[in-house]
Amino acid sequence: GTIFSAAASSAAAFSTAALSAAAFSTAASSGAIFSGTIFSASASSAAAFSTAASSGAIFSGAIFSAAAFSASAFSAAAFSNAASSAAAFSTAASSSAIFSGAIFSAVAFSASAFSAAALSSAAFSTAASSGAIFSAAAFSVAAF
Repeated sequence: GTIFSAAASSAAAFSTAALSAAAFSTAASSGAIFSGTIFSASASSAAAFSTAASSGAIFSGAIFSAAAFSASAFSAAAFSNAASSAAAFSTAASSSAIFSGAIFSAVAFSASAFSAAALSSAAFSTAASSGAIFSAAAFSVAAF
């Protein structure tokens, strides 16, 4: 969509200044949306959103590979009811270059993980994006 388009989400948007380690800190990743193992402070460093990663399909390369987002690591429990609806990853959003290809394929993100019961629009609501998971500093209007 517009927010995660190639023009809006440039390399600067995911630079060290825009997306710090605090965006995916322990407080945020300890919840149900992003488990601590995948989005921990050590795993999601500034290099994870470097120019190399965001230059292609934004989430491309070895960082967001199939191994990182495997069925076991990123299971349906990661997107539980409390965290998130199908509207969050709607057809319009997933058809773009961000959620396409082998990384966000049906193998890694099965139907159960992205089912209506697993996701809700509340995950990307104002309340969610203003909190620790999607902090205002990292995902602000200036960043995108």
